[in-house]
Amino acid sequence: MSTWTATVSPVDFSTHKDGATAEPLRAEVYGVERLEAHARATAHDARALPGIQRGKRLFPRLQENGARLNYALREFTNALHAGRTIPPAAEWLLDNYYVVETELNQVQHDLSANYYRELPKLADGPLAGYPRVLLVAYQLIAHTDSRLSEQVIERFVRAFQEITPLSTGEIWAVAIMLRILLIENLRRLMDEVAARYIISRKQGAFVILADNFGTEQYGVGFRKDDIAFLREHLVRLGSGPGGTT
Repeated sequence: MSTWTATVSPVDFSTHKDGATAEPLRAEVYGVERLEAHARATAHDARALPGIQRGKRLFPRLQENGARLNYALREFTNALHAGRTIPPAAEWLLDNYYVVETELNQVQHDLSANYYRELPKLADGPLAGYPRVLLVAYQLIAHTDSRLSEQVIERFVRAFQEITPLSTGEIWAVAIMLRILLIENLRRLMDEVAARYIISRKQGAFVILADNFGTEQYGVGFRKDDIAFLREHLVRLGSGPGGTT
């Protein structure tokens, strides 16, 4: 039985010229023991293609994510210079963009084309053609709500390998894939914040709601704890996915 459920956000790492937004990568949050069981179930479904495969590329999406975050940065910087009030999540981005930029550069440095090509690629499922280790990172991100610790990562990877051993290159790539997905989630969140801000500004009805930016006034759902979620991303991006430098 597939480990993918309707609660997991849609998987789409292709680029979008129209600037389309997508929901953050989130699913039901699991405790450690259930997460380990889920790792084993995920490993059962993680059939890799034979041999070395070029697979689907992640870098175009990563570059687009950087461009979208840079767009949001410029939009909110211009708003501040014009004397307009911006939402708390936008203030967070302005204060911490240097961390995001550093991590984008680090991922591109660490994941060379040859290294990426040698990573085993998934044969089927929503992430078919992408590295198998991306599936490991995706399930970790989705079922922890991006609240990662070194212990949780190690236990998930160890449980996964009880069923499907990973190569040395894949184990090294876990941290890289986690960073890629943290940046992906950040882009999705900031796309939503920027879109709602622009719409509300044009309508002349923008109201700051420090604890819940994006209630019914702005359409469907930005969660009450999304500012905390952004802060968590800063911790993970700034200190590494395992919580250490």
